[in-house]
Amino acid sequence: MKRKGRRPFPGARLRSSSPRLPPRIRPLVVALALSVPLPAGALELTRPSDRPLRLDITASSVASWHADNRNNTVYDDNYGDLLNRLNLQFSYWRLVGALRLDTATFAHVPDPTRLARENAEPPGDIEQINDLQRQYWERLRSRYRDSYYVGKAWLTYSSPSLELTVGDSYVSFGRGLALSLRKQDELAVDTTLFGGKVVARAPWINFTAVAGFANPVKVDQASGQTLFALAPSPADLEAGRVEVPVYGEDRILGARTELTYRGGALGVHGVRLLRADTLGARQGTRAADTVDIAGGSLAAPFPQGIGSAYLEGAWQRWSGKLPDGAGFEDQGYALYGSLNAGYGPITGLVELQHYRDFDSLLASVDMRNADAFMSLRYSTPPTTEPATNDTRFNYFDRCVSGGRARLDGRIIDRKLLSHAAFGRWATWGERSSECDAPDSKRNDVSDASAGAELIFDEARSHAFVSAGLRRDTKAEDGLLYYRELRAELSLVKAIVGPWSVELDAKHRRAFSSEKNLVGAGFSPQPWNEEELYLSLKHSPLIVAAVGYEHTGLAGQQPHYFNAMLMWKYLPGSSLKLFVGQQRGALKCVSGVCREFPPFEGAKLEWTQRY
Repeated sequence: MKRKGRRPFPGARLRSSSPRLPPRIRPLVVALALSVPLPAGALELTRPSDRPLRLDITASSVASWHADNRNNTVYDDNYGDLLNRLNLQFSYWRLVGALRLDTATFAHVPDPTRLARENAEPPGDIEQINDLQRQYWERLRSRYRDSYYVGKAWLTYSSPSLELTVGDSYVSFGRGLALSLRKQDELAVDTTLFGGKVVARAPWINFTAVAGFANPVKVDQASGQTLFALAPSPADLEAGRVEVPVYGEDRILGARTELTYRGGALGVHGVRLLRADTLGARQGTRAADTVDIAGGSLAAPFPQGIGSAYLEGAWQRWSGKLPDGAGFEDQGYALYGSLNAGYGPITGLVELQHYRDFDSLLASVDMRNADAFMSLRYSTPPTTEPATNDTRFNYFDRCVSGGRARLDGRIIDRKLLSHAAFGRWATWGERSSECDAPDSKRNDVSDASAGAELIFDEARSHAFVSAGLRRDTKAEDGLLYYRELRAELSLVKAIVGPWSVELDAKHRRAFSSEKNLVGAGFSPQPWNEEELYLSLKHSPLIVAAVGYEHTGLAGQQPHYFNAMLMWKYLPGSSLKLFVGQQRGALKCVSGVCREFPPFEGAKLEWTQRY
């Protein structure tokens, strides 16, 4: 029975607003992807001018079945997906061009109506079913949408003094304080600038200018979310919207000039980010329609090649309008420096940072419908810790002062390597996003680590072990905010010929005042995390591995088991099969972090170079 005043919801089967391949074309694409493997290597044709025309074709496919990942979320279970990338690249004379076709196809996707009927309490309650259906539809309308589109395309002319690119290009100024558009496979990020890029080179001077639109990957493999515009809800239709944008077309302009002399370099650069739509953001740089950054860098080598020094600074200003029409404007700055030197078998590195109200160039993303892309950004301000560190919480680097020192040594005929590091930071960003917050919001962080690596069996085997301690306390009372003890072991032992075994193990004992709240009083309790992987390798052809992961966090499944088999049957071509479970985790690369959901099921990855 229909209820008065209720609008029917859009169809449960979500349709893509992106262009589809015509039915007659699809069999051709499938045939190409499933064609008989050819010997790896580029096709090279020689023209009458004796200038070779080189063609490269690489296809990569990932087919996955997502079973129940046991995370208490019902709309990310029991579906399949197939993601393909077909890369076509050619080079001729001074021209290099490429085209990448991206496709995403989903099967047996979750249905809002079916999920609502299965999860209504009590069963059969029409009001509850309608409310759940509305909730699930909102969560699903940006997920599992078949899409076929051109992911990247570019053409470059390159000579010793000039480089011109039309289409997609990677761009980075300095160490990334102002601009860094690049690929980060660990985070499933591949962002380019679609437009134009000019690089001019002359003795002692280089000049780079870019202009265009940011072009990130549009489909997130881990969650199935997309950045394509959404089908409208009944409220959207009443407001006159025929589609709902999830990603704004961010425009980026930038230029850098660098003077070089005897190994040293002095550079200055500027970047402007213009937002077409802030997509409902109400605070911070994501709510600004204009962000400007001006900065510079200085690299200076030491005499006799014993080391070098590097310094980079940037000033940032952003402005925009709030929903009530009031304007706002703010600014911040950042300083980063490093010093490295070596004497004999000993090398040292010191890194320092001082950031105040300084944000990354965050992308225009609707957090309500595309939270998997929350970490999407166009700059990566350097941290002073290892790239994979995942304990700089919340806005740690927005308002921070501190640094880290590290010593490395090569001893015993350079077969034993050792290191030790210590860092200290004061940050106002873990419990607040404002740099003018009082010291009662400051956190004091210390981190110490040490390790050693032994190389033996004529460099065919090695053993690496490291351990560390991190302590993060609240300045006002000295109470713990976060603490961890960690240890890591990696052992590779050659057996015979190309055969070897590898053992990788990680352990972490952690405590957070805001996590693992258990008991009647919801008091924080420490927990353990472990990873253990054992591999058998036939280098470079075959890798077989079994793994176990564990987490003691309340509300999560504790145990995860998996197995993996990879076969590199040709240079540049491989098959990889993964079956089992992986725990959800926060992964970080150079200060950019994203939360990956747990996975359970099977995944087949195929890369073929023609």
